[in-house]
Amino acid sequence: MKTVINFELIVTIVKKGFADFVISEAKSAGATGATILVGNGTNDEKNEFLGIQISDQKEIVLIVAKKRLKRKIMNSIINSQDFLKEGNGICFSLPITNAIGLAGALGK
Repeated sequence: MKTVINFELIVTIVKKGFADFVISEAKSAGATGATILVGNGTNDEKNEFLGIQISDQKEIVLIVAKKRLKRKIMNSIINSQDFLKEGNGICFSLPITNAIGLAGALGK
């Protein structure tokens, strides 16, 4: 028996310090949780302080959401003035085609 997975992965990448804002906006639109990863961005511009190379720190917010809520959650995140003005972020989604551990969320 094949299980249909009706979930999407919403990925939002923002400057360090903005992940809590992203999660707050996502929860207001129906998201139930998120995972935050910390990373370093790369760009062509040299960011130096006292001769030391500084990389742009980023926060990556991963949200597994039901497909029917994906657009609402993404719109809530990207339409906010703070995200557009200060976050300098990107938000996109990927389909989840296979998953282990979502059995409780599948409505069984």
